[in-house]
Amino acid sequence: MAIDNPAVYDGTMTFRTFWLLALVFGACASHAAAVANSDGPVAFDAPAPDSGTAPPPANPCSPLTGTALSVSTAADLIAALASATVGTTILLADGIYAGTFTTGANSGTAQNPIAICGSRSATLDGGSTASGTVLHITQSYWVVAGITVRNGQKGVVLDNAAHSLLTGILVTEIGDEGVHFRSNSSDNRLTQSEIRGTGKYSPGFGEGVYIGSAVSNWAKITGGTPDQSDRNIVDNNIIADTTAECVDIKEGSSFGVIASNRFDGGSLSGQNYADSWIDVKGHGYTITGNTGVNASAAVTTGFQVHVVSGDAGIIPNSGNDNVFSGNSLDLTGSSASAGISVQATATGNIVRCDNTVIPSTTPLLASGSCS
Repeated sequence: MAIDNPAVYDGTMTFRTFWLLALVFGACASHAAAVANSDGPVAFDAPAPDSGTAPPPANPCSPLTGTALSVSTAADLIAALASATVGTTILLADGIYAGTFTTGANSGTAQNPIAICGSRSATLDGGSTASGTVLHITQSYWVVAGITVRNGQKGVVLDNAAHSLLTGILVTEIGDEGVHFRSNSSDNRLTQSEIRGTGKYSPGFGEGVYIGSAVSNWAKITGGTPDQSDRNIVDNNIIADTTAECVDIKEGSSFGVIASNRFDGGSLSGQNYADSWIDVKGHGYTITGNTGVNASAAVTTGFQVHVVSGDAGIIPNSGNDNVFSGNSLDLTGSSASAGISVQATATGNIVRCDNTVIPSTTPLLASGSCS
């Protein structure tokens, strides 16, 4: 289902695609308590479900229609992931789970997702920032709540996964990117989570959240077609100590939402053009209510929009029709010449005048006017 009026989002539009995940997230709020603080993200109101559709069960961390599997070792977890079916809840005891982990062959359903749940002391540890993906999600309707993911080249990667929810998790000490929505992974949500300490192996590839794939990787990732990782929501998270962008949105993806996050840019390296909190190369994104602080000297503008070319020319809609509203950008101490930069060849982008920039002498836009 499409987002209503994606190009003119004003904070109140209906996200029909995401209502199930929003309701499930509401029941998982207890797992996000460690994130909430006076300087953290603000609440993001969940939309109402479509009329006539029953909501899912209240708590994804309780048994649904399937089995509750309690695990306490890495071997237990590997077996549970392989055997999980619709409604299965995998309950992680506190402790270290050494290794890398991949979801099994089954998806959940809208009413009964498959859930992995635990506290922040339940830690998946990949053992090295130089190789491996700590948690690889390859099916749809999975929920990951509360746990810690650390010490891998990549933290959490979703491939061909849809309608999945990451809530209240901590992703830290990662070699490259923290969370990656890849290979046409759409309609997913990352919320009330923390991503800290990425780029420990390759600073130029240390994004906090990475959506889609660069056109140069489409042959490998999606068989040469655009990576349409669409309609993903990233909201109410703390993303800090990333050596590349806090959020990098790639060409070919569209209609996602980046809302009410707190970005700390103190570690942005400038390597591989990592010089902003957000870089948007996708289409139809809504970027609203975010706060950027502690910009490093490498930051040239807080948020950027770029148009990308491939071998056959401009990627269709790359960099077009994105909306920025209600963001607060503190660029004190950086080399930034403006709060937001939109490449001249990008079309249909809207920058609202309610975005604010510190210091007041730094213009909101590198060129053009807000509306």
